[in-house]
Amino acid sequence: MPALAATLTRSSLASLNSCFVRDGLVTDSRLNPAGIRQNRRPDGSQLSNKCSPVVVLAAGTAHRRRKWPEARPLVSGRVTRKALVLIKELKTKPPTNEDELHQRLENWVKGVRPHRRDLIDTIKEMDTADTRELLCQVMQWSLSEDWYEADARDYTKLVERFGKDGRLGEMERAFAGMEADGIAPDLISFSVKINAYGRAKEVEKAEAAWEEMRLRGITPDAKAYTTMMTVYGKAGQPDKAEQLLDAMLAAACKPSLVTLCSIITAYGLAGRPDDAQRVSDKVLSQTDLTPDCNTFTALSAAFGLNGRTDEAVAAFKRMVAAGLKPDDRSVARLVEAHGSMDRQLALLLGEGGEGGEGGREDEEGEERRVRGRGDGGRVVRRSS
Repeated sequence: MPALAATLTRSSLASLNSCFVRDGLVTDSRLNPAGIRQNRRPDGSQLSNKCSPVVVLAAGTAHRRRKWPEARPLVSGRVTRKALVLIKELKTKPPTNEDELHQRLENWVKGVRPHRRDLIDTIKEMDTADTRELLCQVMQWSLSEDWYEADARDYTKLVERFGKDGRLGEMERAFAGMEADGIAPDLISFSVKINAYGRAKEVEKAEAAWEEMRLRGITPDAKAYTTMMTVYGKAGQPDKAEQLLDAMLAAACKPSLVTLCSIITAYGLAGRPDDAQRVSDKVLSQTDLTPDCNTFTALSAAFGLNGRTDEAVAAFKRMVAAGLKPDDRSVARLVEAHGSMDRQLALLLGEGGEGGEGGREDEEGEERRVRGRGDGGRVVRRSS
């Protein structure tokens, strides 16, 4: 292949040179002592000691060459041929309204006679930021098709998508539509619904969904407990999260390390790192769990967020002593712990008065921060 490419290149250059010969220009293949190609007329007179006309032509048009954008693949994974037909049509020419989308989907069904897997592959490929709204419309259409045979997983996927987008009203209608179609929600469906309420910080609705799940006789597992604990943690209610942990242990449901990290994080965000350490010791003593890197990182972050750098460093050292290799997240939390301590120390020193050492420390820190922002070293002082 390299030899063939070189041959084609020489042939192309020879053809171009023949054009210069016809127009009165000859490209001499011999080089002068300086290594510059000589251009001569047919009578032998020298034109100039400049580059070859081929090089001049290429250089003259280089700035006008079009830079093609990088081609993005149509699909990210393996899909069926029937799914590829629909994906190509929807991505290359997106429909302008919902009626046009439904017409295209019906034409696709009539043309290729798809199966359930074909539409599932299409839904997976449409789950991107650019086609997310189109994805929801396709999923809603699929639930009304008899040939698709939708089950609880399909409705759960739609509920999850609406929940991540914060569209709680549409999420609730999709959840109610599942029951209207005679499909009973299962543990995963309720967990997704509770998680959606937690994202929106709707604690009361999350609690109502939890109680409804229990009344239906659905026994929560470790993931469901962890989901509800995370809801309490984001809402600033770590005590309720610990009560749920105690109920979990009483029900002989073994918590996971993710569950432990959620409790530690909840107490850390609430400004109670000592309770985070206490809960961690309690869970580790009542179970056979072995703390991992994420557990020590959560403890380090809980202490660091509250300016207790010594305890944060101690948790980091215990992780290293346990034979665990700190990751980037662990190191970042430790750095943040020192930054939190500096901020709290600056606040304390700032209370010493305008003429004291605290006032000068605060002014110097403000000057360094302004210079770090690239404002040319200008310091803007607030008037008292």
